[in-house]
Amino acid sequence: MDSSDRSSPSVPRTPLRKAFRRIAPRQVSASVLLLACAAAVAVVGYTAWDIADERERTIERAFVDAEIASVALAEHAAQTMSLATGLIDTTEDIVRERGGPEKLNATMRNTFARELYGVEGAFETLWILKTDGSVLASSAAVTTPLPPAVIEQIARDLAKPGNPVSTNFSTPFRSPFSNELLIAVYRGYFEPDGLSHAAIAATIRLSHFQSAYERIRGGSQDSATLALYGLDGYLLARTPAPLYGPVGTQMANSGENVRKAIASPRGRISVYSARDQVDRMAVMRQVGDYPFAAVASVSRDEVLSSWRSRAIEQMVAIAVGSLVVIWLAMLISRQAKQLALSQDLFRLATEGAGVGVWHRDVAGLNPFRSRELFAMLGYKPNDPICRSGSFFFDLAHPDDRERVRVFRENLRKLRDVVSTLELRMVCRDGEYRWFEATGTAVGWEGNEPVRLAGTLINIDARKRSQEGERATAVELERKVGERTRELAKANHEMETFSYSVSHDLRAPVRHVNAFARLCVEALDEDDLPRAREMLERVQRAGEHMDHVIADLLLLSRVVRTQPLSEPVDLSALARGTHEWLGTEEPAREVAVTIQPNLVVRGDPGLLRVVMENLMSNAWKFSRPKGNAARIDVGCERGPDGPAYFVRDNGVGFDPTRATRLFDPFVRLHSAQEFEGTGIGLATVRRAIERLGGTVHADSKLGEGTTIRFTLPS
Repeated sequence: MDSSDRSSPSVPRTPLRKAFRRIAPRQVSASVLLLACAAAVAVVGYTAWDIADERERTIERAFVDAEIASVALAEHAAQTMSLATGLIDTTEDIVRERGGPEKLNATMRNTFARELYGVEGAFETLWILKTDGSVLASSAAVTTPLPPAVIEQIARDLAKPGNPVSTNFSTPFRSPFSNELLIAVYRGYFEPDGLSHAAIAATIRLSHFQSAYERIRGGSQDSATLALYGLDGYLLARTPAPLYGPVGTQMANSGENVRKAIASPRGRISVYSARDQVDRMAVMRQVGDYPFAAVASVSRDEVLSSWRSRAIEQMVAIAVGSLVVIWLAMLISRQAKQLALSQDLFRLATEGAGVGVWHRDVAGLNPFRSRELFAMLGYKPNDPICRSGSFFFDLAHPDDRERVRVFRENLRKLRDVVSTLELRMVCRDGEYRWFEATGTAVGWEGNEPVRLAGTLINIDARKRSQEGERATAVELERKVGERTRELAKANHEMETFSYSVSHDLRAPVRHVNAFARLCVEALDEDDLPRAREMLERVQRAGEHMDHVIADLLLLSRVVRTQPLSEPVDLSALARGTHEWLGTEEPAREVAVTIQPNLVVRGDPGLLRVVMENLMSNAWKFSRPKGNAARIDVGCERGPDGPAYFVRDNGVGFDPTRATRLFDPFVRLHSAQEFEGTGIGLATVRRAIERLGGTVHADSKLGEGTTIRFTLPS
């Protein structure tokens, strides 16, 4: 900053004019550097675009190859399925000529075997089956029945409405003769009366697809895979053999992925196989109208390996070009060093707009202080204090002057370092304000700097705001503590709620399972009245579960609803609820008293939920009182303002258990005494809390219950 020599003259403008006159050579050097950088950027940009474009072309070629392979797979599979349906059509004609399935006998084996002769590589056996799975005739020498699971699937498919005339396909199973993996193609046989008495089925060897796919794969890339999937996720064939999940098994998520891929444009999809850790590009194509998909895929890494090699070569070329640019920049920098001093002064003058700028030589001569610097201090350039060579030292607060001296010494010693000092300076109005001074040495000649330069900015507002920031930090810490406690409370409520949900939902499920087993036993014993009773209990358990789920959904909506604030007539809500309850039990006579003009501010939907739950509870628990039942709705003055209440003279409850009354699934009376799910009052509490109010209950056994709630004014 300034020297302590008070007699140093102040010549603020001459050095700045010289700096401006010497800008042109530096601009020429900068232009050359900019052109070189622009050329390098253009080369880098074009190379990056070319690399990216080549990558897309490589991926497109791989997808096209996979599409060609998937078409071949799909055509082969469709041809096989067409042969199967044709074989079933021919067999159906033979059966009709013989008078129907019941007229067939063992002598038909040779006839069916002849039908299979031309396609025996694909098919193993031709069957005529009853719907119970017994064999009427087959092309096999031994009439071993199909596996029970296949028989059940055939019977189930034939029983579907609208299905009798369609061809169906089974899931993979093992042959009872050769232990080969097969799938069955079957169709129901119908008499003129429209009833299905038998099924015609042909079994296809999965090895038929496997061997064909190995021929199609041929000399493809090492990572190329060809596969046939069912739309239900079963793997029917794959080459090479899968590393996990043998052929014939249902692959997790495969069915969904296959259907999604078929629906995508051109059947293309990119998938990552976590099991064999390969990122694949696949094309999936549906096999005609059949429920199968042909899949051809290849490893993305293998496809892009040659592209990566070319990309590396291009990146090396970019690196060489960058070195050339750096060498050119060094040449320009060497020339620019002759103008470094004027460039630094020009940069400080232009970047210091709105900031006080100063510079001087090391001896304290030829100082420059910008008008902005004087303006922020309130002085004018011709004030006596401003002509002093020790301007900053004289204006500094006495407690800060030693730090000013150290700051000045550091500027002379530290090279390529910007030093910063916060100090208080007296302004023209006599007030001390905080400023931040920065400085550095510029224009070094050997180990000695030529000039010292820097800036001055007013930071008084920032300093004065630090106290406010500290107060804000304390307030923030307090709020964080509150939020932490709220989160802990919410976590505890969530754990309790999760346990209650699992307990209350399992009870009706256990009832359904138990009564279903008893119903099966009763049906086995032809005890229809008892079976009907068990089914009615299953129905009641299901209805109870439905009520629980509906109440849970209502509770969830209450928690998620953003409350409104508008006038709400509680009296009108209570009257509407009373009318609804009366239509539910028209034979009951309940004395209901509703105080008029109970108008509050809140959310109409949430308050309707509150009144319906409270009045429904009062209506239910006052039922034992008969015609003496009474319900009162009103408002009374409490210590915290108006308290609204719903009071009944019903059965009441033990007041020692009142703290748990508003928890989910808590019931203070057994389900045999009073129906319900135990969620109503929990919903009331959540709704009132969402509105910023409180709720509590008072009760005595046999004397009724009063539920009071408050709302913010």
